[in-house]
Amino acid sequence: MMTKIDDLINQTANEMQQSFDNISKKFKTLNDIAEKKEDVVREFLEKYFSKHYSFGKGEIIDSEGRHSPQIDIIICTPYHPLTYSGSKTDLFFAEGVGCAIDVKSDMADKRNLERGIKQIQKVKQLERKFEKNAQFYGNIDEANRASKIPCVLFADKGPSDLNKLKKIFMIFIRN
Repeated sequence: MMTKIDDLINQTANEMQQSFDNISKKFKTLNDIAEKKEDVVREFLEKYFSKHYSFGKGEIIDSEGRHSPQIDIIICTPYHPLTYSGSKTDLFFAEGVGCAIDVKSDMADKRNLERGIKQIQKVKQLERKFEKNAQFYGNIDEANRASKIPCVLFADKGPSDLNKLKKIFMIFIRN
């Protein structure tokens, strides 16, 4: 039985896929295709997130001076001291980053998957520091988890066989 939410999700997924297909037909350079697909994902997120969040792309820096590589979509929390908009590249403070999203066109391509995983791993090396009196609800792991930036690796194409994707991922992790 389909619910209204299921219908909305399916409709949105179909619209996004249609946009991705149109972009692939319209543009010929990989850079242009990637940039336009990032815009589709960013516009989708902006539509559903509160207006208090801002979106950008660029590098993330932590208080130790460590930088991430360029990340395609960075979602800033309302606590980030600066606001961003559009696809202009910028620098983001780790403490105000809510999530980092790397967009890949095709994760069936092992090199794309590896590149995406490496970028996410570098973001995960950054550390968010909070005030000494900051309070976290839940168990002690909540504070540890809060120090790391949540990351997503997004692709509009991937292997149809989930086991194949797991194998590629495991080979990469072992090496």
